[in-house]
Amino acid sequence: MKTVFHANIDGQEVVLGFGEAHGLIDPVATAVKIAPLLAACEEQKQMSALNRQIDARRQEAGQAFALADQARRAGDSPTMTRQNAEYQAKLLEAAELEKQLAPRVAAFERARARIVTEAAAYFGPPQGEDLITDGQAAELRAKYEARGANRQLLLTGDYIADFRGREYWIKGARWERRLIQALGELPPAGGIPPEALTDEQRQEISAQQEADRLAALTSAELAAEAERARAQALAQAAQMRSQLEIAGDPDALAKSQEYYQGELAAIEAKYSL
Repeated sequence: MKTVFHANIDGQEVVLGFGEAHGLIDPVATAVKIAPLLAACEEQKQMSALNRQIDARRQEAGQAFALADQARRAGDSPTMTRQNAEYQAKLLEAAELEKQLAPRVAAFERARARIVTEAAAYFGPPQGEDLITDGQAAELRAKYEARGANRQLLLTGDYIADFRGREYWIKGARWERRLIQALGELPPAGGIPPEALTDEQRQEISAQQEADRLAALTSAELAAEAERARAQALAQAAQMRSQLEIAGDPDALAKSQEYYQGELAAIEAKYSL
């Protein structure tokens, strides 16, 4: 068994990853559940049969030893010799059988591991994690790894579009910005992502945003901003004159005044003054 991690996003159960279910096995419930399965498996029967043969040889060896000791105390040398030989023979038989025990035990442990995997009882996983079969996990994992960009995998095994956080611009009477926020929402028809905008389109959007910003200002705010723009234009014109004069330009004043008047005209037009 495996587990799948998931989370509810915008009403959809989205696969986040996968895990192993070993830590969720209930040992007590599993032991009860697999007991009859272990008793019925061929590996258990073979191991038990071999152990019975070994025990039988040891018991026979013990009996021969007891008879040999009894004959020794009775002074019956032939019987003692015969029972000692029987004792040694049974011990050798037991030793030969014990050589077969290790592979039988290993086979049983492999069978036990298989039965536990197939029939284990599990604790309920925490919220956001579900038990799934190995086959289901393999199928979901393959789809999960193949989901690619801008898609998520659902617990149902279906894909869903995921453009969350992506921004698109749509040109109509005005430029409109769309930000996709919900799982499953597709890019708008005709939408242009920021990285695909041309320089001309970026300039149009910037001009529109600046016009919207100015439209939201009060008359007092517009006047204050225009005054700051005039002061900045004057400072730039003064710096321009100084640089031209240092360079020996005889028309430094006229050029800086021309620049300043041009900036004032742009400010008047921008702020509609």
